[in-house]
Amino acid sequence: PGSQGTSPATPANCPRGRPVNTIQQLMNRMQSRDTLACCGLDPDLTRLPPSLLHSGLSDANLVRRFLKVAVDAAGPHVCAFKIQKAFFDALPDGKEILKEVVAHIHRDYPGVTAIVDFEQASLRIAHRRRPSAPAHFQVVATFLDR
Repeated sequence: PGSQGTSPATPANCPRGRPVNTIQQLMNRMQSRDTLACCGLDPDLTRLPPSLLHSGLSDANLVRRFLKVAVDAAGPHVCAFKIQKAFFDALPDGKEILKEVVAHIHRDYPGVTAIVDFEQASLRIAHRRRPSAPAHFQVVATFLDR
């Protein structure tokens, strides 16, 4: 603790119970999967796939479902998930959903780093620019419609 980027991974992700620093975990995953891909998780209710929005789920459960599908679709292929905390702060039950997402990543995708970005300015910027039907949501919508 103390130096940036070197905090130990959670015990569940530690090989043989030994702590692994974040940088080493990222490097291991990049090399083992031959990837530099990082998946951003920015759950914005106004940008979820229409097929999900009309499912009758509560806002919190819409986000939970979307994030589970997104993590499960990307998890085998990425070295990290970058989670924008400001989007969770704007959600009902956002703190609990954030904990659930990080726990899901740690449990089901050991070796994949979960990076939580605490920058609040990102939320203001995200709400100013709203491209229609971003491709990454269309890809996840395809998984949801299966």
